[in-house]
Amino acid sequence: MKRAGIVGGLGPESTVDYYQSFIHKYQDKVNSKQELPELFINSINMYNIFHYISENQMDDLVNYVGGAAQKLEEIGADFVVIAANTPHIVFDEVREKVNVPMVSIVEATYDKADERGLKNVGLLGTKFTMEHDFFKQPFLASEKNIVVPTEDEQAFLH
Repeated sequence: MKRAGIVGGLGPESTVDYYQSFIHKYQDKVNSKQELPELFINSINMYNIFHYISENQMDDLVNYVGGAAQKLEEIGADFVVIAANTPHIVFDEVREKVNVPMVSIVEATYDKADERGLKNVGLLGTKFTMEHDFFKQPFLASEKNIVVPTEDEQAFLH
């Protein structure tokens, strides 16, 4: 089994969800509740992410998230996942900082929506995820409709 590296802590809830998902899928695959996968979590501070985006310090964001991914690669992760949507604003740049594969939430979500034949998709997340185009791009490029809440609703959700 390959060892996963999770850049987490970006809401701790999503990190926990990824962790539990990896465990359950692994146990289903090996058909044993007595087995556990090896994985690594590098928990970073989501408020640093918000600060870098709010202040348009994208190079700092790339270095912060990229450094977290590099550490996971250094300790033996075979692939890396970022356990939150918002840091995917710099996913492509972070992916260039490591030699192991990275799994993109955006790409995986698009692929699943396309597989299901969805033409209209709703997007909820932090205000950064909803107001920027990084999550919307693959959907719009395929002429799928992606709906986000109004600005007031986005502020409330954030």
